[in-house]
Amino acid sequence: MYLPKIRKLLTAEELSIFYNHLTRLTYRRGQILIKQGSVANRMYLVEHGYCRSYVNRDGEEITDFFFFEKSFATDFASFCSDKPSLLNLVCAEDCTLLEITKTKLEILYKKYHSFSEIGRLMAESAFVQLEERVRLLHTEDLKTKYQFMI
Repeated sequence: MYLPKIRKLLTAEELSIFYNHLTRLTYRRGQILIKQGSVANRMYLVEHGYCRSYVNRDGEEITDFFFFEKSFATDFASFCSDKPSLLNLVCAEDCTLLEITKTKLEILYKKYHSFSEIGRLMAESAFVQLEERVRLLHTEDLKTKYQFMI
C-alpha cells in the first residue's frame, strides 16, 4: 500500500496525527534497518531513495524485494508475528525514511477506526503482492521475473 492511497482514507486531522507519530530519519547507502535474526518492530515509509530486502545464504546476498518511494518497508511477517526476521532490510542508496514503531501503530489502530481500516488494507495488499510473487516464481521466465521486480 502506498502513501497516496492512505491520504485518501484519512481526514486532514487524522493525517496530521499520523505524521506526528512518524520520525523522519536519514540513512546512508548500505545502512541496515532490519538485521536477519532480529524482530522487526519498526515500519518505514520511504520518502526518498529506496530499500532492498535480502537473505544471506552461504555468504551470498540474495535479493528478496525492493521498496521504492511512497511505499512502506519492513519485514511484514516479523513485524506482525514478533518473530525473528528471516531477512535483512538495507538502504540501497541514501534514504530519507519516516519511521513508526509497532507500539505507536497499534495505539493508532486502537484509537482510530480509520487506522484499523488502513492496517487491514495493508495486510490485503501484502497478501496480494505475495500471491503474485509466488505465482510469478512458479510460472514465468527470468526476464519476466526481473521486470516484475523493477
